[in-house]
Amino acid sequence: PFTGAALILAFQPYDLWFVAGPVVASVTLIVRGQTVWRAAWLGLLTGIGFFVPFLPWIGDEVGPVPWLLLSSFEALFFAPLGVAVMLLQRLPAWPLLTAAAWVAAEAVRGRLPWGGFTWGKLAFSQVDGPMLGLASVAGSVGVSFAVALAGGLVAWAVLARPAWQRTAAVAGAGALVAVFLASDPDKGNGPTTAESRPGTISLTLDDKGNAVALTWTDPSTGQASFVVSYGRADGPADKTQQVGAGTTTVTIGQLDPSQDYCFTIAGEPGSGVGPSPAICTKRPGPGASASPRPSGT
Repeated sequence: PFTGAALILAFQPYDLWFVAGPVVASVTLIVRGQTVWRAAWLGLLTGIGFFVPFLPWIGDEVGPVPWLLLSSFEALFFAPLGVAVMLLQRLPAWPLLTAAAWVAAEAVRGRLPWGGFTWGKLAFSQVDGPMLGLASVAGSVGVSFAVALAGGLVAWAVLARPAWQRTAAVAGAGALVAVFLASDPDKGNGPTTAESRPGTISLTLDDKGNAVALTWTDPSTGQASFVVSYGRADGPADKTQQVGAGTTTVTIGQLDPSQDYCFTIAGEPGSGVGPSPAICTKRPGPGASASPRPSGT
């Protein structure tokens, strides 16, 4: 579970993107040589260690029982992943295969059940990382694969006996990072032409006092997941909530009715869906912001 908990550091609000690869390497090493049942158990514990502290906002919204149930259910997907990573290490070129297993597990988790749950994809940990540039070419799937491959190569370097294999593994992982560092991380995010302009989102809100209902348009026609960023109008947008593909409304609760809040929403990395303009509440009262962020619809 400690390995899973460490993965949280790669995501907001910590944004330590470089933690994701070593965590993948740790999972790879932990399940290596285990029995099928033990590999499944270790994978499950990793998933629980990740999702339980990763999804506390669900407890804020609907209470502790749904939070723990959802976290435990999502952790179940790590059990077959642990088995797959254990078995695939018996084959040649296994870092490529284990990276594919991570991507496959994310794909299944993002589709089942009832449209899936995409929170916690490795790609989402790379918002500030050098591999984000790959999203414009291969989408979030490609970013997740690259992160998992880098982690697999690190594990291979640890296990390799001949010096040349260890050197090759380290060089391969380093080359992955170097390639993306040398690429333009802002590709596709600068001035755009009519042909390359990302889809824009129209965002509206319904202020209910201690909660705000957000509704938006979906330029991806149900293909992209979204990330809602929000915070008090007089401070940073330090909270996020992810929304699955095909959903165009969400309610943000546990708000202070005396404070103004601002919200933006953007598509997942590689979706081509640009962020919406910020939209803010306009509440009367002593705690409301005198000069809130620009609002938009």
